[in-house]
Amino acid sequence: MTTDLTRAGREPAVEPNTPGYFEHSPFGPANSLVPTDLAAGGWDDEQLRGMAVSAALARAIETEAATGIASGDYLPTRWTVDLYRPTRDAPVSTNVQIVRAGRRLQLWDAHLIQSGEVVARANVVLLRSGDPTTGRVWGGATEEPEPPPTSLLPVGREGRLYRTGHAPWAAGPTREPNDLRKQIWILDRPTVTGEQCTAFQCAAAAADVASLVLNWGSAGLEFINADLSLHLCRLPEGGAVGVAPIKRLEGQGVMSGVTAIFDRRGEFGTVTIAALANSRKTVDPVLFLTR
Repeated sequence: MTTDLTRAGREPAVEPNTPGYFEHSPFGPANSLVPTDLAAGGWDDEQLRGMAVSAALARAIETEAATGIASGDYLPTRWTVDLYRPTRDAPVSTNVQIVRAGRRLQLWDAHLIQSGEVVARANVVLLRSGDPTTGRVWGGATEEPEPPPTSLLPVGREGRLYRTGHAPWAAGPTREPNDLRKQIWILDRPTVTGEQCTAFQCAAAAADVASLVLNWGSAGLEFINADLSLHLCRLPEGGAVGVAPIKRLEGQGVMSGVTAIFDRRGEFGTVTIAALANSRKTVDPVLFLTR
């Protein structure tokens, strides 16, 4: 495997029987997957969450990149997903192709297919890792997010920890509506039951949570994200990823925002999203996350 998208030194280890967002389908093509109930989203029980969609697309590209790249050590530095159609609670398959196979840069595209139609697409930029630089550059550090204590364990099937404002990390989300800054810590979950969750898949899935931390306000969740773009300077380490908001802008029923994505070593990337106001339905994240 020439493209190292896996994680070394996982802490804590994911149990072998940990359920994933999908299971292998006994019917259809070899790459056909059947969603589990963990893939259901908050807007509609019959619609899959963005985390599952992003993870499935990342898994597809990663599988092809592992055998299709001739040589070199590449890092996925930009992961972009377009969520332009609802993905329903039904079998999905993927289609992957390489767009550019350069010496220092590679581009891959993937499509998520359902009932013969493309419902989401993604692309990744792979850059060959280089030597560290010696010069000093402004880092733009503002408020470095702090991971939760290792002694704090999540409750419920979501496998998450939550922080609201400057309060300590908690095992569950606060039940009181507010407009305070929110952070979420997400434990690894397999994309497909029985498989190991790689670092790339973990980061790709967690990137969708950017919409939640950016748009969870005093009236619940009123925006649904249309895309996400994850930029990485390295892959995550350990068994969990945190998401913390950096900047949020809103106008004319559209919002744009940026979050940091971090692990216990520190920040390793950013996520940018655009979302539309969904006036027909508002989601209470507490009810969804504690079901």
